[in-house]
Amino acid sequence: MRATARQAVSALHDAGVRTVMLTGDNGRTAGAVACDLGIDTVIADVLPEDKAAKGQELQAQGRMVAMSVTA
Repeated sequence: MRATARQAVSALHDAGVRTVMLTGDNGRTAGAVACDLGIDTVIADVLPEDKAAKGQELQAQGRMVAMSVTA
């Protein structure tokens, strides 16, 4: 994880933003990282080609979605 990740999540929370980690990693790994960073919700085991659809599902629930792609 990036050195600035914890600070970024904290700043988002300070702004009233609920954070979601959408990742291809397995649930156990993703959960551990999310817990360490303070991320609110984890959606794990998502294939790359399915990530946009998951974002659209969140939007359909009335959420605003912004995605950051990392390699």
